Amino acid sequence: MSFSPTSVGGFLSPLAMISNWSEGVEEWVRHVREGLEHDHFNMFIMLNWSLWERRNKLVMENADCQPDECVAYAEKLVLGFSNVVTTKHPCNPSPSRWTIPKQDEIKINFDVLVSNKKNGVGVGVIAQDHR
Repeated sequence: MSFSPTSVGGFLSPLAMISNWSEGVEEWVRHVREGLEHDHFNMFIMLNWSLWERRNKLVMENADCQPDECVAYAEKLVLGFSNVVTTKHPCNPSPSRWTIPKQDEIKINFDVLVSNKKNGVGVGVIAQDHR
């Protein structure tokens, strides 16, 4: 999927249809979504996020960003997002019941808890043989 800066500007045209901005951003986004195809709406969202992120880098780090870099970054985000949501991930369901391991095998279950509040880590381990 490729978007030129011209096509990016072209699909922002629903903005011109808004006459009452007092309804807020949520209504504005809903209005834009209704006026765009799915892929263009994803690009619209990622482009806005890219502009916001680059704006923050400019304010916080004085890092300059060219408009074409923002568009390229948004395209990369859309492509990555599309790959994730369209890729089928095989599901390996856990057994519905715990089973005793076979002879000469040991089953080990563990869990880890990280607590930022208490600045600590907890680890629990259980090992079970065939008996």
